This record gives sequence, C-alpha cells and structure tokens, in this order.
Amino acid sequence: MQDAIFNQKEAIDRIYDLDLINQLLAQFNETLTAEVASLLNALENDDMHTAEQISHSLKGVAGNLSLIGIYQAATALNDAIKLSGSNTMDNFTNKLLEEIDRFNAWLPGYLSAFEQDIS
Repeated sequence: MQDAIFNQKEAIDRIYDLDLINQLLAQFNETLTAEVASLLNALENDDMHTAEQISHSLKGVAGNLSLIGIYQAATALNDAIKLSGSNTMDNFTNKLLEEIDRFNAWLPGYLSAFEQDIS
C-alpha cells in the first residue's frame, strides 16, 4: 500500500476553506516543475545552499497543504543536504521526484471530483 498523497482533513483544519486549498494545490502544481528543475540544477552544481533553500521551501509548502508524501520526501532531502552535502542525494532526490509524480497524477482527478461536487 502506498502512503497517502494528501490529508484533506488536516488541510481544512489548517486553512479552513476547501476552495482556497484547491486553488493553492493548483498553484503549487504550476510552480513545481520550475522549483524541481532549480533544485536539481543546484544539486548537480554542488550548490548546497540553494538546494537547501529550495528543499526547505518545498517542505514548507507541502506541509502547509498537507501533501504528505512530498512533505516527507522534501524533509528527508532537506535533512540530507544539511548533513551530507551532495554525495548521497540520489536516493532522496528520486523519492521526492516519485512523490511529485504521484501528486501530478492524482491532482487532476481530485480537482475534477471537487468541481463535480460543487456543481
């Protein structure tokens, strides 16, 4: 069984407005590709300061939106960057990319179901 992608109850407890949450999820999705490209570029160029900042930002946004898998993967990557530098990042980076792929596959169906519920 795979871990959950999103904890809607937790997000509502934090943000209170499901419509706003869904808008924020869509906005996060729109910026995700560029953020990940910047993160991968920073790691490839051993720019650990930038990689740490980007992974920390991804961790924060994912946490606030209750995107469990991305939050956990970004946290693990962020911690590894702080502790190890770039030598051991592949496993952590691959896990983050896997969670982002899961999110990208899940989001359209989730938003579509939400749209159907309100119409």
